[in-house]
Amino acid sequence: MAGEGLAYLSVVGEQLLQAILNLLGQMGVPESQRLMVAYGCCYAVVTLLILFLVWRMIRRRIRPQKKAEVEKGDEELIADSAPLELATDAQPEIATVEEPELSLFERMKAGLSKTQSALLGRVDALFSSSSTVDADFLEELEEILITADFGMRTTQLYRRFWYENNPALA
Repeated sequence: MAGEGLAYLSVVGEQLLQAILNLLGQMGVPESQRLMVAYGCCYAVVTLLILFLVWRMIRRRIRPQKKAEVEKGDEELIADSAPLELATDAQPEIATVEEPELSLFERMKAGLSKTQSALLGRVDALFSSSSTVDADFLEELEEILITADFGMRTTQLYRRFWYENNPALA
């Protein structure tokens, strides 16, 4: 049964690629470059789709954390409003807090999560502030991709794709 599913996906993928090649032919892309442009377009779309999905996942993860922080704040407010007990002659205990040693993996994970949230914060702010896709929007997105180490090649491919397919933006 799994073989049938893979065969179906293969047929659908070939049909989709053929449709893209036909569309590129109608747009005037030379025959010798159609396959490369089709793969480039697919790569750009998949990259943007993954970026969007990661952005959505982080937004969903942040919302429950904010709700938990509000509930924790409510509990602290209730605890603070409890009647105070009179102080006794006992010496106050001094608590020492030892920070646990983090492994290399945990430190890398923490650093990457900061980078990830910063990247998605910038992308979220860009999408929130722009209502249309114009040259300024694309330049800002390009800057975000370059500074996020997506690489120059990927960013140039994305830039070429948008400006070739949207001559009004050039």
